[in-house]
Amino acid sequence: MEEKLKLAKKILNSTPIQTPLEEIILESEPITVFQPHVIVEANISAGKTTLISKIEQERECIVYEEPVEENIFLNDFLKNNKRYAIQMEMFLNLYRLEQHHSIMAQRKILDKHKVRELIYLQDRSIYSNIVFVETMKRLGTIDTRDELLFKKHYDLLVNKMQRPDVIIYLKNKPENSYVNIARRNRFNENKITLGYLETLSDEYDLWITAMKEIGMNILYVEYDNFTPVEIILNGLDMIFTSMKEGKKLRNIVHINSRDEIKVL
Repeated sequence: MEEKLKLAKKILNSTPIQTPLEEIILESEPITVFQPHVIVEANISAGKTTLISKIEQERECIVYEEPVEENIFLNDFLKNNKRYAIQMEMFLNLYRLEQHHSIMAQRKILDKHKVRELIYLQDRSIYSNIVFVETMKRLGTIDTRDELLFKKHYDLLVNKMQRPDVIIYLKNKPENSYVNIARRNRFNENKITLGYLETLSDEYDLWITAMKEIGMNILYVEYDNFTPVEIILNGLDMIFTSMKEGKKLRNIVHINSRDEIKVL
């Protein structure tokens, strides 16, 4: 299993990305081998980064991590969220656009070499940036003008982009996220309130509904009890099998708190 990943990394390291950005985003040439782009979304401190590490141990993946150290506005935002909210979200738009660009370019390169069954696994994506902006608007962190500025920027980028193949959404209770944040004790995360996490959870639910309505493949996991990775991979494989067969799962693949997998 590891040999394929080593080969892919060797090819990518030796091949410069020269395709124009617009062509990559639109992905005008179809990908002929199976290389799914999977994004993992969840409330803050729900356990998504830990899950990604577990998936990476079980499957051949190229992982795109959430920018924490790279987020040059994060500490300032946590100290003064009204002052730095839009600057941070615009930065994240561009950072995640660059990640998306890289994923699309790598898919094209590895497609030419017929490297298949490699998963591009992304820890949050540009698509969910809107969730955080809507949360801040509801809580009064940003005003209508800031919201309109962000949405124009967001729409210009997202409306032309090739969509990811699957969203894994880890649904947990906001109070559990609140406890996890206190436990991991990251610098300045003590500024995050339970009210913020509750509003963020509500906005994520609305976003997932919108993603379902536009036809996205969604693996919805009730994650308060930290569903075993093998159960999540079984649900993911259901979607992958449908994709390979050219079928479309019109509804959400759901894993409940008893680890039962159903198509709703």
